[in-house]
Amino acid sequence: MEEVAADIETALSCFTGGVKFLQAKVAPEHDNYQDAPCLVFTDMLKQLRASSIYDHVFQMETDVPPVKKHWLDALLFETGLNYGCKRFWQMGSMAHCQMLQGELDTRYDVHINGNSIWCLGDPGLFDYLDRVRAFFPAADHSAISG
Repeated sequence: MEEVAADIETALSCFTGGVKFLQAKVAPEHDNYQDAPCLVFTDMLKQLRASSIYDHVFQMETDVPPVKKHWLDALLFETGLNYGCKRFWQMGSMAHCQMLQGELDTRYDVHINGNSIWCLGDPGLFDYLDRVRAFFPAADHSAISG
């Protein structure tokens, strides 16, 4: 990741607050559609929870390209209106993928769309995520809870 960041130094200068590359270390046995997204998501929030540098984070799935022009401007506008997490701690939609993908039609967990904005300044966010992980232990389809 450090090499990628070095290659795009000019682009990074556009972000005055800086850009942070996070990497989840996914074990080979969990490198699959059912496990890896949960691990990447929870590891990202765990790393960001330990830091108070950022107010918001946008998780963008690499296989879902933007469909509208100026999407990043809209994202920045929404986060700017959400000072202190007064409007939301998560903004995104439910998954709109085929339900057969990842056996979502037979699973009982609710699969959130990975393309979401998360407001890191709301302690309720992390309280909620901790409670979800405790309530939904690892299931038959996965060794990953939450």
